[in-house]
Amino acid sequence: MRKLFDLAAGIPPLLFLLDELLQGTKLKRSPALGAEGVVRALLNRGAIGLVSTHDLALADIAGSLNGHLHNVHFSRRF
Repeated sequence: MRKLFDLAAGIPPLLFLLDELLQGTKLKRSPALGAEGVVRALLNRGAIGLVSTHDLALADIAGSLNGHLHNVHFSRRF
């Protein structure tokens, strides 16, 4: 994470792709709260990117980021 934050402060803006952010960590609170902090910190540094997750609680943070985060749902059909 530290390396991501350092890169996000540079030019050009960091493009990040994060999958299941903070899943498997032993956070005392919901992993979604920690993930929200990470996403906020990256956005505040000018980074742009994608976060994939199965955690619907993480999807709830979109409304709290003033339009800087948008939820998209993909489904796979055969």
